Amino acid sequence: MPEKNKCQKCGVSNAESNYFCKECGAFLREDLISEPEIYESAQFKIMRLIENLKNNYPHEKIIWDDTVDLYARQIERLEGLASLLEIKSEKDLESGQEEEQKSEHPLFGDMRRFLSRCRNPEFQIAFVGTIKTGKSTLINALLEEDFASIAATPETAALTKFRYSKQDYIKVTFYTQKEWASIWKDLSKGNGNTKFEKEYEDLNAGALEKQFIGRGIETIPLKNEEIQQNLLKWTSSKCPEHLFVKEVEVGISNLPEEIPPEVVFVDTPGLSDPVAYRSNITKNYIKSANAVFVCIDAQKMESQEIGTISSVLSFSAHNKKKVHIIATRWDNVNTRKDWSDLREYYIKLLKGPGFYGNEDDARENLVHSAALIANFCRVIDSIQDDDDRMISLQKFAISLRLDSSPAGVRKNCDLLIDNSNVKTIREIIKDRLIKNYLRLLNEDITQSFSRLISSLNNLQKTKENGSQELIELSGANVEEIEKALAEKNKEIEKSRSLQAELGKLSERLSQNANDLLDKVFEVYGKKQKGSKAKTSK
Repeated sequence: MPEKNKCQKCGVSNAESNYFCKECGAFLREDLISEPEIYESAQFKIMRLIENLKNNYPHEKIIWDDTVDLYARQIERLEGLASLLEIKSEKDLESGQEEEQKSEHPLFGDMRRFLSRCRNPEFQIAFVGTIKTGKSTLINALLEEDFASIAATPETAALTKFRYSKQDYIKVTFYTQKEWASIWKDLSKGNGNTKFEKEYEDLNAGALEKQFIGRGIETIPLKNEEIQQNLLKWTSSKCPEHLFVKEVEVGISNLPEEIPPEVVFVDTPGLSDPVAYRSNITKNYIKSANAVFVCIDAQKMESQEIGTISSVLSFSAHNKKKVHIIATRWDNVNTRKDWSDLREYYIKLLKGPGFYGNEDDARENLVHSAALIANFCRVIDSIQDDDDRMISLQKFAISLRLDSSPAGVRKNCDLLIDNSNVKTIREIIKDRLIKNYLRLLNEDITQSFSRLISSLNNLQKTKENGSQELIELSGANVEEIEKALAEKNKEIEKSRSLQAELGKLSERLSQNANDLLDKVFEVYGKKQKGSKAKTSK
């Protein structure tokens, strides 16, 4: 017995109610519609959709959490649907760009970042701030090694990740041709010669551009002692290579024991970077990071710093508690009382609207730090008495009313480290974040999923750029097919009804005919009998 609703193209059996094959998208009821143009357009779109989802958006099983796997599967499908509809960005709509020149809608980037987080469960702790606010210095103090560059010029032009690895390595991601073009497009909007352009010219970087742009990703295995020097090549402003680097990941085998492989410290480009593209990288990481440490010079709570804090908190509006404000370079504040007064002033500011919104969160998430002092104390044995680093340590000792002689500094090194407050920051990371990182990671992914779905629903409702609803498969054509099928089914039912009525009529006619014949034969028989009687007389 033949299978019901079996697809003639791929052989898969479908439910009787299906119009299109669930496997290949082919129309299943061609025999009921005599005009192929009614269903061919919808069939083409659905077959294209299914093919696209199968070939370009295969599901990657998320093994670390079943719920996250369901989230990822849903977003993969929505990404496939959205890509077929070729949604324009809002800027394109405003500028009226031609179809072939349109740029990608921001939602695509959000979906890619979400899927990346699901597939690579990294707990990302981002260190952000304006240029030269001590981000890299603090990271070195927390990692207990001078890995990140702390040169006088802004070194972190590329986003740099530090994580535990059994094998030490540096993985370099270079700009693509499209990203590089975007950087120069941003620069062309400014006036005069920017710092980036001057560096590019002074370093004769043009001679290396073709060698690195579009190069992809390169992983370099190293010995632990080789990391710092090799990292300089990709991050130092003295090396032309750093201009072509988008991201650097550093795998380190001797990190402190409390830092698991899934926890990543992210040193970001400055929010005030002259290259807008690099600033945007930082902004995107603020949105997706699981925790954010905003580094602000303890003595400079000025308009730019206040704006930075406000921006970071706005990017993290769904979870402001994940943002920690680090007042760096505390060693430059004259006395403890000076810092106490400054701290109360900062708390009063941070508890207001546009910031944390309450005093408890502001007080809990404002921490001071003198990370450079901790780093100097860590290498005290290599510091000479007349070294500039010793002078910095002596000044800090004076502010704490400790013996400021070189011998006194060496004797009180542990006290200086304690007062640098790096241990407090390390405890925050260990107790609040690392101990709970799987739960926090899951909560963040759940919130991100909800926000993505909400954004997609809003896009669907507003029918942005005049497209049909976001998840719509040629609805008009489907309605047309349904109408044609309904009409055809009505014809069939009508035909069946007529056949039934004809059958009944035929039966009635047949019965009437039989009755009539019976009467005829009955009358005829009577006549025959009468005729015979007359004859016999």
